[in-house]
Amino acid sequence: MLEYDEDEGILWVTPMLRSRLQDSSSKDIVVTIDDCDCSECVRARGGVSIDRSIHLKVPTPEGKILIQSLSIEEANMIGRALIAYSENLDNMIEEE
Repeated sequence: MLEYDEDEGILWVTPMLRSRLQDSSSKDIVVTIDDCDCSECVRARGGVSIDRSIHLKVPTPEGKILIQSLSIEEANMIGRALIAYSENLDNMIEEE
């Protein structure tokens, strides 16, 4: 079940799926469909079927990358929040 709370422009989502740290030199934020069928990805995915989750990959200052698996519903909610927040900021800037 999706757990979230939203208050005054802040969205908290409690992910249902696991997160993990992995060594990486990448400095990029990456969003991708979890569609890899290699044995490592299948093992990391656990009981979740292929093409049923999204990976959000965020680099850390320690040379690692945080990989957060998101359900489709969680990804939709976060995506809608990002669009709404950026549109609100654009509107605030235009009003200045």
